[in-house]
Amino acid sequence: MKHLKEVSHFIFILFFMLTGIDSHAQEKRLKADAYKILSSWTHEDVTRQYGEGVQIIDTMAGQAYIAGFRYDDEWFDRPCELEFYFSDIYVSQFVLRFIHPNNLLLEIEDDKKKEAAKTGNLETNIIADSVWIKRLKENPDVMDSLKNVFLSEFVFRKSMFEQDSLRSDSLIRKISDILGNPIKEGVTPHTDKDSRYFATWIKGGFSCSLKDYRKFTEVYFGISPAPGAAIAEFNLDPGTRLIEKLNLKVKNKSLEISLLGLPAFKGSNYFMQLNLLLTTPHGGLYLEELPEERQGGSNPKIQHIDLTGDGIGDIWLQAESGDGRGCTTNFIYTMELIEPLLIFDPLEDFELQLDGEFQDDYQAMVLIDGYPRTYIQLDKNNPIYKELYDSSGKLLKQVYLTPGCMKQLEAMPYKSKKGHQFTGYLPIHGLSEANVIAYVQAIWDYNTGGWELRSLEVYKD
Repeated sequence: MKHLKEVSHFIFILFFMLTGIDSHAQEKRLKADAYKILSSWTHEDVTRQYGEGVQIIDTMAGQAYIAGFRYDDEWFDRPCELEFYFSDIYVSQFVLRFIHPNNLLLEIEDDKKKEAAKTGNLETNIIADSVWIKRLKENPDVMDSLKNVFLSEFVFRKSMFEQDSLRSDSLIRKISDILGNPIKEGVTPHTDKDSRYFATWIKGGFSCSLKDYRKFTEVYFGISPAPGAAIAEFNLDPGTRLIEKLNLKVKNKSLEISLLGLPAFKGSNYFMQLNLLLTTPHGGLYLEELPEERQGGSNPKIQHIDLTGDGIGDIWLQAESGDGRGCTTNFIYTMELIEPLLIFDPLEDFELQLDGEFQDDYQAMVLIDGYPRTYIQLDKNNPIYKELYDSSGKLLKQVYLTPGCMKQLEAMPYKSKKGHQFTGYLPIHGLSEANVIAYVQAIWDYNTGGWELRSLEVYKD
């Protein structure tokens, strides 16, 4: 029996496979690669990309020096000032400064206050209530004029209010659309008198911190090292980075889950020694190490999602192989016992037992252990097969098929019960890794405590 679906389903699957699109590939992205800038850019990279900006001068030990460069730019659909700061020759952080639309009005108010502080006099247009009442009684038509003035001023103020980057929360929303919800957000402590509100994100190997001031909002980007307490307690490499952090509520306990990793080299998005760090409300630390043979990966990420349906939520860690093959690593951890416990590892729990070979008449036979044979019709017009078959379609040399690595893993919630089903896709290679002739779709069903393989099907390329 041939395990083939309708053509439309083929096209859908192949589109995702061939373009490398996964469930996260449609995420919105920042205007520039913040991690690349912070982990590898030098002064030369900045000037090559943005030109010679306005110098930012600072002093150290009484000596002035160039601390960075300032540029006019646009981020999150808003004009802003972009500032790069350096440590030695490398970018140490960059800052976006968004001037509030009502800044001019605030400057006028401030100038009046400064003048009052000098002279002791402050101009005022305040009219006593008794005078207002008398005027209104004598001139009833004045009320209509006042209404118009009030409405005009209200519309203007409302417009300014809505454009204010923080008061409308629009800037935080725009950043959250890309980096997810802030790990911390709220009114700044009273000790921070200058700013009014703050928000912090940690994702993709960098941190993003927003602070709103009376006249402007600043957004800081920088690299976050792993917590010093974790480095000391678990003897981690001092260069270990904080890649991402999530705040969880598990069994009425507030917890932090952090993804840590050691960059393979400066500027690399491949991290060695990936670990999950659990931090309890009282500062307790627990480190969960990945399986030794698969401790590394590029572009790693974590998400909190209730895959088991227990109402607690699980941690899904994903990483790319980083070797250019497009392979993915996936680890599912339950938080039921507070400390992360690995309950699903597709590469460990599942090994595709596949045999197959090219045959005459431009066919390939695929045999998966426990399943009927599937025959794949090859494209005889593909020049790659020109020297493999003669003019009559007879195979000239033997070619064995090999299974590829997991390219994609998707989770789909059940309609009739709690939990999620997993679907994974693996390519079948012919002459080379570039010669993908079909894909294997693997489906895992959730049963209490983990996932079990339900079915395997072959889809023709």
